[in-house]
This record gives sequence, C-alpha cells and structure tokens, in this order.
Amino acid sequence: MSSERSEGYSGSSNLSSQEDLKHGDIFSFGLVIGFMHTGEKPWNKWKTLSMDEPSLPENGKYDPYKENMPMQKLGGPLKDVYDVCRREKPEERPGAEKLMKDYFSSDKNPYQSEALKAEFFVCGFLKDTKIFVADSLVDETSEGYYHRRSERPQGYKMEFLQCKIILKPNKQPNCDLPPDWVEEQRETYKASYKKFKKQAKDKIIDDNTIIALKKLVTDRAGEEEDQKVEMEFAETTYVHHRAMREMWSALTEHQRSELVSCKGIVEPYYSTSFGLHVAVLTNEGPGKPQKFIFPQRSRRPGMASPGAFTCGAVESCSVKDYIDPHADPLYLSLISTAARGLEEELRVELRGGDLEAICLSTIYLKYDTHEWGICGFVDLTDERISEDHRLSYNQLKSRFTAGPKDKFEHETVHAVDFELEPMVDFVREHYQTFASSAKLVVVKVMQTFFGVHEVERAFQARDM
Repeated sequence: MSSERSEGYSGSSNLSSQEDLKHGDIFSFGLVIGFMHTGEKPWNKWKTLSMDEPSLPENGKYDPYKENMPMQKLGGPLKDVYDVCRREKPEERPGAEKLMKDYFSSDKNPYQSEALKAEFFVCGFLKDTKIFVADSLVDETSEGYYHRRSERPQGYKMEFLQCKIILKPNKQPNCDLPPDWVEEQRETYKASYKKFKKQAKDKIIDDNTIIALKKLVTDRAGEEEDQKVEMEFAETTYVHHRAMREMWSALTEHQRSELVSCKGIVEPYYSTSFGLHVAVLTNEGPGKPQKFIFPQRSRRPGMASPGAFTCGAVESCSVKDYIDPHADPLYLSLISTAARGLEEELRVELRGGDLEAICLSTIYLKYDTHEWGICGFVDLTDERISEDHRLSYNQLKSRFTAGPKDKFEHETVHAVDFELEPMVDFVREHYQTFASSAKLVVVKVMQTFFGVHEVERAFQARDM
C-alpha cells in the first residue's frame, strides 16, 4: 500500500503511538458519515488495484482526500463532521472525545435540522434571538385585550414581585467566582475586571451595587393552576457583572451547555444581574390609536448595544428598590424598579395606585450574554392611573426632550401607531437593530392586546 493512501487511513505510514491509530480511525469515521449522509460510496469510481497502481497518469492519480462524493448532497451539521474528520494533516483531526463534545453533546443533534429545534423564542421573521422564555402569563390561549375588553391584562401578582435579598455574612457584594476555574480563567477575569474598573474610574460607566438573580422557581398549583413564581436575589457590582458577561460570551456552546444543562435553572456564578424591560402605550384620547414607544440608545462610550432600539424603559434592579433598606431580611420590589425606570428614562411618573397598572408577565434569559430579566408594559389609558399621569406621545416627547435623568442612555424616542400592521412593519424594518430583549417584549405586548394567533400570523406573513 502506498504511503499516501496509508496516511489517508491511519495518519502515518510509521505508526508511533495509539494516538496515530485514533486519528486514522476518525478519518474512517468521516467516510462513514459521508456514506450515511449521501448514500454514495467513497472512491466509487476506483478499483482497489487501481488505487495502488503507481503508473497511473497524473490526471487520473488516486487522491485519498477526493472520494468522488456528490458534494451537492452534503450539507448541515453532518457536513462539518465529515470535513473535520478528513483533514489532510492527522494532527488536525479531532479525537473521538472532542468530536462527541462538539457535535454530539446533550444539547446538539447533528442529524436534526436546526429548523426543527424549538428552544429559543421565535416569531415569524424574528429568529435566532437567543432568548429563552422561562415563564410567561401570555400563552397560546390569549385572545387579546382588544378582542374581549372584559378585564385588563394581568401580570404576576404583587406578592410574587416582592423578592428576598440573600446577603453574605459579611454583607459584602457577591462577586464569587466559579471554584473550578483554572488559573488562566482567573487571570482572564482579572484583566477584564481591571478594564471595566478603569472605565468606572474614567466615568465612562458607574460601578454601582446592582442586584443579581440567584434563584427562580415557577409553579402552577391548585385546581385553577394559578401561576406562582419565587425569585431570590443577591447584591453584586456592575463591574463584576460586565467582567462575568465577557467571560460567558467567550465560552463555547458546549461549555455553556455543560454549565447550564437546563436553562430554566439559574447558574449561580454567571447570573450577575436582573433587568426590567417595560413597554409604554400612550393615551392619545378617544378614537385615536395609542402609540408604542421605541427609544433608541445613545452611541456614547460604555453603552451596552449602542444605537439599539428598546421598548419603553429598560432598568436594572438596584438597592434603591428595597422596600425597607433597614429591614432584616431585605426585600426588593420589582414594581418599584419598573416605576423608577419609567420615570428616570422617559419621565413617565407613576405614584400610589398608578403602580397597579404596571403589568409584568414574562421572565426570560438572554442566553448569549447570560442576563436574566422580566418584561411587561404599562398602558397609560388604564383607569387605575390618575388623569394627570395618562400621557399622550406629545406630552411624553416634551418631557423627554426637556432632559430626563437618564437621557444619556437614549438619543431619541420613536412612536408607532399601536395597530397590528404598522407595528409589524416597523419591527420588520428595524428588528436587526433591536436590543435582543426588545424582540421578545414587543411580541409579548402585541400578543397581549391583539391575540397570540393574530400576531403570529402577521409576523409569519412577513417571513420572506
């Protein structure tokens, strides 16, 4: 057998170790994958004796890396397996262990088309969102408020939005690192932490104490299957959050799936924040369509997703939202976070009984950055809001341009008629510049008012 062919099968004509044999076996495994995928045998135009014949003309010379496979039949994840197994240099081929981890792990099935998987949020043309919906009160049975008008949409009950804060014994921020990190990972974290700490020193970002989700339990109990949710939080710092977000983003998909085998369970070390995304529907008066508010983030240094569209107000939980900062134990009010965000970012002021109109209904995980959050909306036509707080778009715009506290986070606000077709058209035109959670928020709010099936139909119709 020629050395060329021998290298194709086993990686070397002089086998020096068991590893050489393993890489040769992987080459053969690749050929089997190709046969399974196409139904065509490798080298089906050659006979065994012809392969070993050294006097073949140059243009008909046997090449162990050209198997005469019908390449047009090869595609999808199995094509990647086929290619990596057949790399010309044996040392570049993966071992069986790496192959299993990269292509056949618990969360991957290369025999299954990506189109058949249903894990992250998707709606029509909104795909590959990397948003995992952990719990939602907006489900496939929702008809839409505009169709029934019987009662206002209901979010999570207030009792489930007042959440316990777990403090460390020394009451220091929880900036713990995974105990199984190797030295290289710890050094990478230190470098990232140092970078963001410098940004804080230079006043590009603020290293405030922020609140991180550490526990999430959902339950539909009783005959009525009332939705219950339990959340617990801990204090951490913004710089630690940014550094850990960078660490997560650098992980491979396999590493992420090993850390978070079930996305509905909170990973204790990488979960370093919790945010609220609250959409705003304005009060334009009788006979006029409400407006849906799309702020656009500024492009200043230090901003996360500069220039991206959001829906209403986006706010991280803070120690400002403690019900009683002197109590033991401490409790956080997510409704207070929502109200604070609406006032600081858009000057939408809600007080006292107004707060009952804030509807928080969906808990989600932004998997690509590992950031947990809850989203919902406030409808400024809600009769529970005092009349002087039921703002029209022109009133809101006037207050925004007058200089809200967090104006540095947003450049402009856009308003779209809150009707099915204009909303879908706007999202279709701009969704590629949406903040990732905004894609979920806009769909969930639309489903709440127009109905799940109507919204899905409209988004699907524009999926071209």
